[in-house]
Amino acid sequence: MLTSNFNIIWLTAILATQYFPVLVNAQNNDPFVVDWKITGSALPDKTVMVGDVVKFEWEGMHNVAFHPSGTCDITDDTAILGETSPVEYTFTADDVGKKTFACDITGHCPAGQIITFNVKANAQNNDP
Repeated sequence: MLTSNFNIIWLTAILATQYFPVLVNAQNNDPFVVDWKITGSALPDKTVMVGDVVKFEWEGMHNVAFHPSGTCDITDDTAILGETSPVEYTFTADDVGKKTFACDITGHCPAGQIITFNVKANAQNNDP
């Protein structure tokens, strides 16, 4: 029975790392790391705070671009942040609300290479 449980846990871990991107909330001002790859569906939204850093890491041909509409519409990308891994972005007070990033390589965004961050103001930023 122990071997069977171990095999299930092992298989679950392998499948999770192969088919779902890793988004790590590292402590002590370390960046959130996004395993930037095609997943088949949009990455789940993530909540961050002003001052948090996101780090997109990938292999192969990708890029990271802002998409203010929150969609894959390539005409709304306002800036390509980078075309070489890794790309880092620090959330600012101007980002409070939703901030969407996508890959603008043809077909990548509709195939799931898009993520939206819900950016919250820090408590000290709300003081008058």
